[in-house]
Amino acid sequence: TINYTVKDNLDPSPKVKAYLTDLEEGTAIQVISGQAIEPLSIDDGFWTLTVEATDWVGNFSSSTTAKFEVIWDIQPPRSEATVHSPKFISDNETYMTSATEISLSAVDDLIEIGDGKGLGVKETKYRIDTGDWQDYTMPFNIPQESSHTITYYSSDIIGNTEQTKSLDVTVDNIPPTTEISVSSPQYTSDGKLWVSSETAVSLSVIDGGIIPCGVKYTEYKVNDGGYFIYLSTFYLSTLPEGEHTIDYRSYDNLLNVEA
Repeated sequence: TINYTVKDNLDPSPKVKAYLTDLEEGTAIQVISGQAIEPLSIDDGFWTLTVEATDWVGNFSSSTTAKFEVIWDIQPPRSEATVHSPKFISDNETYMTSATEISLSAVDDLIEIGDGKGLGVKETKYRIDTGDWQDYTMPFNIPQESSHTITYYSSDIIGNTEQTKSLDVTVDNIPPTTEISVSSPQYTSDGKLWVSSETAVSLSVIDGGIIPCGVKYTEYKVNDGGYFIYLSTFYLSTLPEGEHTIDYRSYDNLLNVEA
């Protein structure tokens, strides 16, 4: 908006002329105080504003501003959301845990989408589900299990604002649950289980959580040995007679592990 003031000690209404000068083209556009200049109504580049006044006896005065630059910034910023690890993507669904950080970034464009030459991003805002809008200042987490929608947008320093974007994620913090079963021959007494070298040992697993991300793998070990990935039923035929302990656990696709 063009704004200027002209005062004369004796003449209450001096004649005033004001114009913008394109320093590159040498052309001028006459303007008046209070006039709003549309963003693309003048060329980009360097300009000056000159105000000339003449009072009733012919006294003349002229004032010119320092040069200023007109930049066409007509595009809003482009925001992007990034889900960091741990995460798991399956069938276009993004799973994460409450420890997973989500970050937002934005690049401001000038005239064409993707030119990255805008005057700068002023702010990025986001909200989780139907919560309040928040200023984005640092990566954030989502503590609650279940599916969530993150809505976000950015504005540049002259007010260009992008349309809201959204990201759907599912938070899963619950590990799987594994159960062990043994076939015959077997015998139980006083809380102890007796088996033979022909007894088959099987492990079955169900993933936990409101919306589980799925089981990644199950592993087991016998006594103090190392863990093996469970692939199918196994036997204890190579072990000597005596008491033995089988430990087992499962991981989901976010590496939530059962205790």
